[in-house]
Amino acid sequence: MSNSRFWILAIAVTVSVNIAGFVQLEIPAGSLQAIRLEQTYGFIGLGLLYVAILASPLTKVFTNFPGKEAYLHARRAIGVSAFYYSFLHV
Repeated sequence: MSNSRFWILAIAVTVSVNIAGFVQLEIPAGSLQAIRLEQTYGFIGLGLLYVAILASPLTKVFTNFPGKEAYLHARRAIGVSAFYYSFLHV
């Protein structure tokens, strides 16, 4: 559990590189490629932001939430990942 933040950040960076490679392979070069990449990064950043913000309310409402401590511990890494994807979006 102590390394969960590192792994979340490492997975976020790896997924962003994989997304960039996938978009370059599937979509022809040009402005559409950049637009799709920005849309994907923005959508993932927004989703991660929601997951990070909902950590406290979800654990307060659902007290028997499995993995509650791990989720609360990883909240900072999820927020940093949301910032990372939002930065890529910009």
